[in-house]
Amino acid sequence: VDFHHHLHAGFYRRFPFAHFEIQGKKGACRFCRLASDDEGVLQVVRTVVYGTEGYTQPESLGNEILRAAGPFYDRVSVNPVVDESHLELWLDELRYMGEWQVKVADYVQNTSGWDLHFSHWHPFDWINHPTANGIDPLGPGYDPEKADWLIEAQRRTYVMADDVLRQFLALANDDDIICVMSDHGITPTHRAASVPDKLIEAELMVLSKSGEIDRSRSVCYVIPARGCEVYVNLKGREPGGIVPQGEYKAVQERIIDTLLDWRDPVLGKRPIALALSLQDAQIIGYWGRVSGDVIFVMNRGYGWGKAYDLSESTGSGTVGNSRMAIHGSQIPTSETAEMTNMGCFLLSGPGVKVGYERDADRWGLMRMIDLAPTFANLGNLRTPRHSSGAVLHDLLST
Repeated sequence: VDFHHHLHAGFYRRFPFAHFEIQGKKGACRFCRLASDDEGVLQVVRTVVYGTEGYTQPESLGNEILRAAGPFYDRVSVNPVVDESHLELWLDELRYMGEWQVKVADYVQNTSGWDLHFSHWHPFDWINHPTANGIDPLGPGYDPEKADWLIEAQRRTYVMADDVLRQFLALANDDDIICVMSDHGITPTHRAASVPDKLIEAELMVLSKSGEIDRSRSVCYVIPARGCEVYVNLKGREPGGIVPQGEYKAVQERIIDTLLDWRDPVLGKRPIALALSLQDAQIIGYWGRVSGDVIFVMNRGYGWGKAYDLSESTGSGTVGNSRMAIHGSQIPTSETAEMTNMGCFLLSGPGVKVGYERDADRWGLMRMIDLAPTFANLGNLRTPRHSSGAVLHDLLST
């Protein structure tokens, strides 16, 4: 690539793909100019490297897609809220990912055809996490000037996304059913509350000298990947379990009391909105052998994680200011004047009411488990055997 020619063609310029082979596996990446100055200092960003073989079934389709749409990427390279140049590059990367999916859908539709197409695209989550806290006027560290720019960054993300959606809609026929949905939104996370630290403080969980959970001395434990659950270290069920079967429910109650009695020393609020034994948690959708023995949901404005600012003005050893907004920890109905934790669900096509919006206060919220049976109903298919949702009949015209 003639770097000098390309770099002076504009503020930044997308470079050709770099194809290479490492240990017999082929991959590709892009290089983009981020910035340069009068002294000749150049900042170049490399995208993630992604394989160009073995990512399709049948495998031969991969080469066809590579020719029709280019290489695939599933991660962005920069933080969008550092400055304007980072945001521009980030938007360019996300546009590429979205338009890649459009090109693939178009190519397959025009070659072998498809009956069902679905795509997952992540720009909204990636823009929400670093912006939601800064947008909220009630949040610590709120800066009106910075907030205006963060709101503009969100707006530009949605403008870009609307254009990609327009390209998808151009592929649809009049008798196609179209759904646009998200699994969540986001609300500010002003305070970080560390459940592991609270359990340690309550002497329910003990760490070894190396910082690992010591199962030989802990009556409960947590699994980082399952952030809303606490497990009883039950004898006979867990390797090295120490809690006798007869004390199981008593330990559950101790964990629940510890979580619900917990108070933020600065705000006086409970970090935990809801804590239930697994036996009771079926009412909120938790059951089965892999679920924790205590299920909890954090309160509005709180997120799981290590508090990073623990001065006297911000909190104790278990609660402090949060670095970034987190959607998975807070109760799903959490909302502010600007933002909501709930997802969106848009449906269009034959058999769907036109211009209808459900009155959630009157009829209740739609649930993600309701989507599969609703789609099955629209397609005249049997509801999936293990589905526990209901058909959203109020959305349907027939």
